[in-house]
Amino acid sequence: MPKLHVLGTGGYHPNDLRHTACLMLPEAGIILDAGTSFFRTRELITTTTLDIFLTHAHLDHCQGLTYLLDVLLDKHVGRVTVHGLGDHLEAVGGDLFRTRLFPVPFGHELKPIATETQVDAWTVRWLIQPEHPGMSLGYRLDSPEVSFAYLTDTIADPRDEEKAAFIRGVDLLIHECYFANAFTELAARTGHSCAGAVGQFATKAEVGRLALTHANPILTPEELRTIENEVNAEFPESRFLEDQEVLSL
Repeated sequence: MPKLHVLGTGGYHPNDLRHTACLMLPEAGIILDAGTSFFRTRELITTTTLDIFLTHAHLDHCQGLTYLLDVLLDKHVGRVTVHGLGDHLEAVGGDLFRTRLFPVPFGHELKPIATETQVDAWTVRWLIQPEHPGMSLGYRLDSPEVSFAYLTDTIADPRDEEKAAFIRGVDLLIHECYFANAFTELAARTGHSCAGAVGQFATKAEVGRLALTHANPILTPEELRTIENEVNAEFPESRFLEDQEVLSL
């Protein structure tokens, strides 16, 4: 059964418990996002290629690319490809790796994402999430055995027929959940999701399991439990993922 390594589960900035976004399927060399937890990929590399799929170019999702010098040291990786929207990749290559910010040019492939990408046994597909500032991509990954979706930096909306159809029936949905139900206005303004809407959306999409990520870094564990309870009122047995958790898919 494939193992998904959850390396970072926080949003915006790291705190004492959570680094920012990164997920990895080591056996396929697939990485989703490259936040501050990206350094943890080093100990999991088993392939000679790495395919990194960015949701977008905000720093909490891409700054880990600057760690590649250490991540790849002595790892015998022959190819690293970063997939994403063209303007997001432009920001990575042209801004994140600008000499004044980082002294070494990015020496790997920045590849505008194809409609469908095959990596090992996995088919990777995406859709645009326009509601987040600068847009983000939502991903669905299917293998012959199992499927999962990763939707972050987006507004959960149970009325969104297109997105629900895109992920319908996946075995696992990993969805951001940044705000409690009381903060719908702030969520709409910043392009993030409130608890109840995440649960309602997961129900509409008929997913098997729901796991939460992109936790607000200033919230206490008790406040995060409150958000979980609000999600569970709509989709029972969902919870926030923890850094360095390993999920059996």
